[in-house]
Amino acid sequence: MLKILTKKTEIDAAQHALRAQLGVRASRNERLVVGLPGGSLEADVSFFPELNFWYGYEGIDRRHWNAFGYLLSNGRLDAPVIEINPPYEGVSRQVQGAFARDEEGTVYLVHRGRPAGGRAGIGKAAFLAWYTGAREGAEDERGVTDVLVVGAIGSKSLVQGVEAFAAAVREFKEAATTGALALKELIVPNAEAAPRPYTDEWIGVRSYSTKERIEAVVLHGIVVRKLHLELARLGRKTSKDRARDLFIPATNANMKMLFEVKTDATTTSVYTAVGQLLVHGGAGRAEALVAVLPVEGTRWANRLAEVGIRALTYHWRGNTPVMDNLEAVLEQESVSE
Repeated sequence: MLKILTKKTEIDAAQHALRAQLGVRASRNERLVVGLPGGSLEADVSFFPELNFWYGYEGIDRRHWNAFGYLLSNGRLDAPVIEINPPYEGVSRQVQGAFARDEEGTVYLVHRGRPAGGRAGIGKAAFLAWYTGAREGAEDERGVTDVLVVGAIGSKSLVQGVEAFAAAVREFKEAATTGALALKELIVPNAEAAPRPYTDEWIGVRSYSTKERIEAVVLHGIVVRKLHLELARLGRKTSKDRARDLFIPATNANMKMLFEVKTDATTTSVYTAVGQLLVHGGAGRAEALVAVLPVEGTRWANRLAEVGIRALTYHWRGNTPVMDNLEAVLEQESVSE
């Protein structure tokens, strides 16, 4: 469980570390006027052109204003997509931003889940039901609530994680306002497993730290986001929901291609990917099933092919995932049509 930072000295230190890390990673930093729905604000702005992304900071109304948005085609700032505004001190659940610390001392930028929008359908309950990223219980003086973990301060993937969170908020707002948002509970078939003979099993447990669990989910979101961008570049329209990482819709209610993303290629992860693909895309629901694995997952390609699943691998170039054989996987799509 995380603990919300409430002391001014701790919040100030976390905010300083956030600004410093983003400022160093930026291509340039400038003092600019940022346009807002209700006016404008002068702020320190950091640019990330490789992500078409910007970050702005200013201290206002006893809170740290951290705004994130995208660049227009002319290089100017579009309006912020999301603001994550921790208070200077104490607890304020009226603002949606905070810093939190885990049991090992890692500090995270977190959001309480209500995206500002001012339009019907853009609310906390709908966003939390739709969002698939990292969330954790966080304790403060008022009790424990769930928060969405944007990224760990000091993590190499912080910039990509923040951008992936902003992209999720933007996609949610667009879906909510265009009527494309469909919130459906995942219904798991109530099937009894066949009995099997008893055998002793290893009783050891691999214990994952809070940081490891959160980082895995954040990296997962970064890979899904990159895959979506690459598919868009190649002219494929994509969609996703809480049960499915990413898919290419078909003209009917089914899917042309269903992707399941994993951040490691362990036996457990590959078995889980196979199960998820078959449950959500089997029996003709998807024309093609694709397991998306880090490059070491290449060793699984032949076995996956034998059960009708294609393997798409990726490697990391710095903090950015690079798809290795996406076009080849899509060529298989064309052959099967």
